[in-house]
Amino acid sequence: MALSNKEVILFYKLWLSLLQFVNNHYHISDSLPKVLEQPVGLDVQAIARVASYLFEHLNIVDEYLSENPDHFDDEKLEIIRTWKYPVKGYFYVERILKKGAMLVSLDGEVYCVSSLVSSWEEMVRNQSLPVIIQTVLLPFKDQITYASVMQGEPVSCGGGIQSQLKEKYLKAKRAGQIIDTAKRLIQSEKRKA
Repeated sequence: MALSNKEVILFYKLWLSLLQFVNNHYHISDSLPKVLEQPVGLDVQAIARVASYLFEHLNIVDEYLSENPDHFDDEKLEIIRTWKYPVKGYFYVERILKKGAMLVSLDGEVYCVSSLVSSWEEMVRNQSLPVIIQTVLLPFKDQITYASVMQGEPVSCGGGIQSQLKEKYLKAKRAGQIIDTAKRLIQSEKRKA
């Protein structure tokens, strides 16, 4: 599943505002404009560096919320507040369903993740699943999405890994343990902290 057009616009409005704040305050990349209004045409590597800095210094989210430079209402600020609970790492895209891609982390957690602009099929370039990707999962409203950038090329997996991942997915599904909402993602991350 992809976020709706309205949700994608909201996601990027909030996400770019936060990244702009990070870059303007901490001077991570000179190749980004002072005002980030549209994701189109931005230096993807620079965005990745700024996002990486943010995820290594999550206290910046509190700084942003305190300053509220774009004067967002409480509902929008609450969305940004949830970004203090990212899930960073490598994930296997085990399968793609209508409701989202089933991503299995290296520690065996299963996440249902909505795409942004491009479909999951486009992002993994129609390779045979599973493939491994590196990204950051973020809560967004009542869903889970990713931090707009995936690093590296998707890598296909062999038959042994395929069957292990399928079993992890099916086990999580039977047990009702698929992390498929923002609330469940945040609860899971709080338990790990």
